[in-house]
Amino acid sequence: MATGPIPAEPDPRLRFELAGPTPDAAGAIGLIRVTAPSDVIDSFCAASLGGSLGVSESRLRPLLGVDRGVAARPSEDVLLLCPHAGPAVIGELLERLARCGVRTEPDAGGSSMDTRLAHALWRARSPLAIDLLLDQPRRWRAEPDPDPTRLEERSRILDRLIEPATIALVGAPNIGKSSLLNALAGAEAALVEDEAGTTLDHLGVAVDLGGVVAHVLDLPGLEASPGGGPRGTAQRLALEALASADLVVLCADGSAGLIEPSEVPDGAARLRVGLRSDLGRADEACDAAVSVHDERGTPGTGGLSGLVALLRDTLVAPEVLADPGPWRFWDSG
Repeated sequence: MATGPIPAEPDPRLRFELAGPTPDAAGAIGLIRVTAPSDVIDSFCAASLGGSLGVSESRLRPLLGVDRGVAARPSEDVLLLCPHAGPAVIGELLERLARCGVRTEPDAGGSSMDTRLAHALWRARSPLAIDLLLDQPRRWRAEPDPDPTRLEERSRILDRLIEPATIALVGAPNIGKSSLLNALAGAEAALVEDEAGTTLDHLGVAVDLGGVVAHVLDLPGLEASPGGGPRGTAQRLALEALASADLVVLCADGSAGLIEPSEVPDGAARLRVGLRSDLGRADEACDAAVSVHDERGTPGTGGLSGLVALLRDTLVAPEVLADPGPWRFWDSG
């Protein structure tokens, strides 16, 4: 991998810090924050990152000849480097950066905008968060005193891009909830059998819903009289798990109607989804009908892609994503 020239002496105007994780900590992605006057950042990008990088841009770039990762520039004088977090990679990058500038300690209070932004980028799970976060310094400069009510509501929704929301699949036994979870995850995350009651504990998996990552829970099938033993315990645990749900997907198929337990949280959104649409829709009106064997279409036509879009837009509405106002992202979690 090509690398630019290493300066003979460090430039004291270029300062860097390891924002996370520490070299000996477990983690897939590291985060190094570089600060310097804009002309120094420009020169550093050209010499060590393979080309210029504009404000609010993020690019996959070679990182000082050590690794290939994401470089992001939230403001003129701040650069964020996101390499792989292996100790060897982090250690070599820090050593090469030390030849370019001066290492400093992280802001212990975490109060500055770019420090908060660095940690938010490190924590964010959803791809749609990145460009929005990088644009926040500009948005706060443009609107330093936003309406508090709108700011709170907008931030509450956008926080789901950093800390994933929870979706609970709820319905009768053996109607295809586990098959739906596997289809959304693109992997065999749940057991799928024809016998009712196969799922006796709730299963959860992180799913990327078109740029919005969410935890999807496949809850055990609900029965009118589950009795005691494992099924009774499973149903009790399923109802307890509903308390954490941000979105409850009430599932039905041609053989079993919708079940809406009283335990659904008051603040949770609800969607009614008919499963196994290729075998016949549920009798009740649904927001979407889907077959796991059909990846095309829109809500109501049996396509998985339409359901994915509906789930994403219910968690993070398009109008919230398009809102040009600022986001108080440092309060997430």
